[in-house]
Amino acid sequence: MNSDPFAERDYDCVRENATSMKFYPNFGNFFEKIWMIFVNLVIYNFHMETSENILNLSKLITVLISGIFGLVVAVITWVLANFRENKKFKREFEISKLNEIKELYVYTLTSIDKIIRVTKKLKDYDKIDDELSFLTSKLNILASNEVNQKMQEVSNLIFKWSTEYRKGMPKRLGDSNFVTISNQDNLHLEKSQEYYPIMMEKINELVELIKYEIKQIEKKL
Repeated sequence: MNSDPFAERDYDCVRENATSMKFYPNFGNFFEKIWMIFVNLVIYNFHMETSENILNLSKLITVLISGIFGLVVAVITWVLANFRENKKFKREFEISKLNEIKELYVYTLTSIDKIIRVTKKLKDYDKIDDELSFLTSKLNILASNEVNQKMQEVSNLIFKWSTEYRKGMPKRLGDSNFVTISNQDNLHLEKSQEYYPIMMEKINELVELIKYEIKQIEKKL
């Protein structure tokens, strides 16, 4: 066992005081020897107890530090695991949301193309009315304000163009195969031709806006 410098210092101090004591001449060296034995025993016990206490305290501190360190490591590991899990969940949610937006915008552009084809073929709109109503509601909920505003411009132009286009088409005479075209029909047809390039320009603007918006969302992932 290593010596304790404090205990050795106390031992020297006590021994110095003990050896410097003045005894009566009748008792002489006998009491001096007894006194020295007692002093040595006290200092020895003090030295042993001090060293043992320091050793026990050192062990206790070591255990305490190890426990605190283990607890800190466990807490940090838990925090980092939760952070990674939350980050992963957030990324997956954003990707899912982006895919939903993409599908909505593809569906929107497909519906616009369908309306134009139905109009040109003079087919009934009843088959796509429910589809368009659902699309409008979904756009209002999920699409950005910019896309909804641009879509409103496109919808207004599609309505104007399709109305004029159908009014300008030749009219069938009863059940016969003959058709007539009036001056009024020509005016409607000319008006539809004026609307058409403006409508297509707005549709292209909508496409570019959608592309830009998707790219901005992807950059944030």
